Amino acid sequence: MSLAAWLATGCDIGPDKPASKPVHRPKVAKRAPTTATPKSSKHLKLPKEAVPGTAEYLDEKNGFRDVTFGQSDADFSNLIFKEKDEKQQLATYTRTGDVLSLETVPLETIEYTFFKGQLSQIMLKWQVQHQESVLAIPPSTEMAVTLSTIYARPKRRAAQKDCTKYSWAGKKVEIMMHEFRMPGVAAPAKTGWTIPPTTSGQMIIQSIPLRHELESFLASQAHGGL
Repeated sequence: MSLAAWLATGCDIGPDKPASKPVHRPKVAKRAPTTATPKSSKHLKLPKEAVPGTAEYLDEKNGFRDVTFGQSDADFSNLIFKEKDEKQQLATYTRTGDVLSLETVPLETIEYTFFKGQLSQIMLKWQVQHQESVLAIPPSTEMAVTLSTIYARPKRRAAQKDCTKYSWAGKKVEIMMHEFRMPGVAAPAKTGWTIPPTTSGQMIIQSIPLRHELESFLASQAHGGL
């Protein structure tokens, strides 16, 4: 066979060249399949535990004191009816036996609002009169400090002349708080106050999912009324 013809056949063996003898290859025993080695526990991510002093604790708490958002009004035996909004499917109550103070701040009321029978919002109100103060401008209460200790620094803070607003927000729960400082009016004889310096405030703790449900419900009601 010519060189050109041999190149044209690639690696095939020509007829004028004897085939090479087969090479004997010893059989290799197959290895048994091995199981995967489990990953070390140090690579596993454990769920983060929410602790007081963090924003995540707001969602972990998911309520106030002994109550949880989403609870049915039927779970309570100590509700005192206050008002009802049939259009918005809201009913508001107070409770007997509530401790009307939060840390050092005395509370006027704690109100519980239910949307379609589910606890959706809690409102705290306070008013502190400073009869013994020698200054016309009253101080703020410790409410914002207390909340910051429990839920970390507020997400928002807006200060005006006599009013300061705060908000804390998680994925499931949010808190909105404002505090107003009303200057005192001195008595004519300067023996005291006609109107004492007063610090008043309000805090709303609410379920974000239930607020969204309420907004959707009201939107559907408005759309149906067109």
